[in-house]
This record gives sequence, C-alpha cells and structure tokens, in this order.
Amino acid sequence: MYKFMKWFTIWLFVWMVFFSIVNKVKAGALNYKTYAVTTYAPNLEFPFYDNSTGYNTDGSNSSPNGLGTTVLSSGTISKPSGYYWGSGQVLDSGRSESVAVEITGYITWPGTTGQQTTVYFGVAADDGVFMNIDGTNVIEDWQQQGWGYWNATGSLTKTAGQQYEITVWVYEWGGGAALDINYCMTNS
Repeated sequence: MYKFMKWFTIWLFVWMVFFSIVNKVKAGALNYKTYAVTTYAPNLEFPFYDNSTGYNTDGSNSSPNGLGTTVLSSGTISKPSGYYWGSGQVLDSGRSESVAVEITGYITWPGTTGQQTTVYFGVAADDGVFMNIDGTNVIEDWQQQGWGYWNATGSLTKTAGQQYEITVWVYEWGGGAALDINYCMTNS
C-alpha cells in the first residue's frame, strides 16, 4: 500500500505541475481570426459602434460590418505587437490587402499586484486599429492611414496582476500593413 501511495503522490505532483504549466500557456495566448474586407474601409463600420446609438461597450456590435462572412484563417499569437507585414501576407490569411484581423483573449495587467496602475498605450498601425479592454474602448483609430509612431494613444487604469479581456481589431485596405501596440507605466 505504501508503494502505491508513493507512486500515486508522484503522479499527482507531476500532473499538477503539468496542469499548472498548461494553464499558464493558455492564459498568455491570444486568439485571432482573419476576414476578407468587402467594402471600402471608411465604410467598414467601427467595432463596438452602432449607427443609431453610437459607441457601445456591451459587445452588441463587437465586429465591424463590411467583413466577409468567411474566416480566412485562425490561430493563436503570443502578443498583439511587433507585426510589420509590409506588402506581405497578413498573418496566414493568404492576403496582403483587403483583410481584417480580430484578436481576442486575456491580458495580465502590469504593475505591483493588487495596486491600481495606469497604463499608457501607443499604437502604430496601417490601416485602422481599435482596442477594447474589459469593456472600455482604449484605442479608436479606425481610418485609412499609413504606418507611423504613434497613430493612436490611450490609457486605462486597472488592478495590477488581474486578467482582463482584450479585443483588438486591425484592418488593411491597401499598401503596407502593420500592427505594433506598446505600453508604458508613465506617460512618456
């Protein structure tokens, strides 16, 4: 009986460590889907926007109108930053133009755990970009534009160490494509 308990305890410990590692990996992964853009981008309705009620945060219009109904590709990424596709394919969509990307998942808020921390975001995107964190529209820059530092900025205060839901939309109409979201804890 002792030998069985010893092996069972070792097995249980290994399983707990494995399960803990798997959960940490899942918590950091972001999901994405790519879509065909079927209308000239300024007519592509802004995410979380309704023409009759304006901006909303309840998710009732969580994707822009004007997208094709077919998902071109989907997968996971580790961060929504550092993508400079240029005239190349956007993620694995098979397209370099007329494409939109939806990124969803959870992020762990930086700072000293348990303390309220203001995070300042800077986004370089080509073309439009939109970012919603925990029901708050942080970046709203849904327009035709070239890449530049920083097309849009925003800030949000949350509790450090907590996980919050994030949705990022970016679209590419023509020319080069890029998405680079950076943050800092001081407004600089």
